[in-house]
Amino acid sequence: MTTAHDTSPDNVLTPAGTFTVRTWGGHVTQWDAPGFGPLLYVSSAANHTPGVALRGGVPVCFPWFAKGPDGSHSPSHGFARLSEWAHLSTTEDAQGNLTVTHELTPTQAAAADGIQLFPHPFHATHTAEFTATTLTISLTVVNTGDNDFTFEEALHTYLAVSTITDVSVFGLDGEPFTEDGAAGTQEGPLTFGERIDRIYTSMHPVTLADPGANRTITITKTGSRSTVVWNPGPDLAATMPDIGHGEWERFVCIESGNIGDNAITVKPGQGHTLTAKYEVSPIEPIEM
Repeated sequence: MTTAHDTSPDNVLTPAGTFTVRTWGGHVTQWDAPGFGPLLYVSSAANHTPGVALRGGVPVCFPWFAKGPDGSHSPSHGFARLSEWAHLSTTEDAQGNLTVTHELTPTQAAAADGIQLFPHPFHATHTAEFTATTLTISLTVVNTGDNDFTFEEALHTYLAVSTITDVSVFGLDGEPFTEDGAAGTQEGPLTFGERIDRIYTSMHPVTLADPGANRTITITKTGSRSTVVWNPGPDLAATMPDIGHGEWERFVCIESGNIGDNAITVKPGQGHTLTAKYEVSPIEPIEM
């Protein structure tokens, strides 16, 4: 089913799974892989009104992250996720693998809050490729103006988990991070229980191990020097009306991007591509 405000595929069912990408925000909201179930979390209390930030799936953060480099920008995470992207194409191959492409220009984004804070000509392309075991998202930003500009970006991925306190994230050991303005270094795998909001400087793959769901999701990326890991924990989640009761335990955000000192500067006529690939597999049994 589609609506007047959402002309891209909705709940596309193929032999490779069930997938959804909205035109509003160029937002992937569903990736259900055969044998693994839903791999993305979307809140039961999410606001699905076009032009409103949707809690869950894979929002696109652009041209700034959070409140921007100086902490004063609004809306949070930029205007891209609040804008209506143009649906360019959808293709499906013989195996049911799906590729969906959208684009965003300043003209399309003009109706979104915050566009006036980024007065630079640009062309953004968002491509989501789905297979039975992978989701690959690419965001390309091209400078179509006459002057350099700098931007932040992130693919703010909400990964569904069985129980947050039972999962671990591997691949960040030894990586530096900032959290609430303080610097630190990751030691061993990352585990959860309370609020966590860390921006790592890392280009390495990470793996989310979820024993309760008997699966791992490995994220590899290119064109990205920042990895964000976020979960609100019980106290903050209780103050957030668009997170269902107790649902803070059902997701973790692992985001690929370029934030702060890792922001991207593009010259006229040039562009930058950020790509993140998510691959799901069963947890291998331990041989005794």
